[in-house]
Amino acid sequence: DSVDRYMELGNAQYFAGQYAESVESLNTAINNIGTAAYRVPDSTVEDMKVLIGRSLYANGEQDGAIALFANVIESNPTHRQALMEYSKAVLDRAKYSDAVKIGLNLLVNDPNGKEVRAHLADILGRIPNALEVLDQELSGAAGAAPALAFLAVVIKDYGVMEESIELYR
Repeated sequence: DSVDRYMELGNAQYFAGQYAESVESLNTAINNIGTAAYRVPDSTVEDMKVLIGRSLYANGEQDGAIALFANVIESNPTHRQALMEYSKAVLDRAKYSDAVKIGLNLLVNDPNGKEVRAHLADILGRIPNALEVLDQELSGAAGAAPALAFLAVVIKDYGVMEESIELYR
């Protein structure tokens, strides 16, 4: 089926660093959905859009990538990969509060997810004054001692030691 063929081609092109070609192949896959011999799940289309966004971002087209991530999040607010890519993009633009908010949201929805934990640790490790930003984002019960201890363990496991120590205090 042409959808599968172009989707796989776009994926391979992305990992080969052929970002413009990846975007073209994945767009072709999406455009051919109407001719597919089977119903293509919405989640597959969302995943293709996220990969298009990653290709755009890697190719220097950050605004287009961010818009695409936001589009996927708008239609599926729990799409983990779209949320992770969007938070990376806003972090790169020094929108620290937005990146932390998304990272915490991901952690709440998947507290045991290693990828999610590593992602939040990466966010906090890259932000100057991360604890101040984190403190601003935590509210009410979320700032209670057990929640802070949990966050300290999460980020310590991924090498963000100074912030982890401070959270324990």
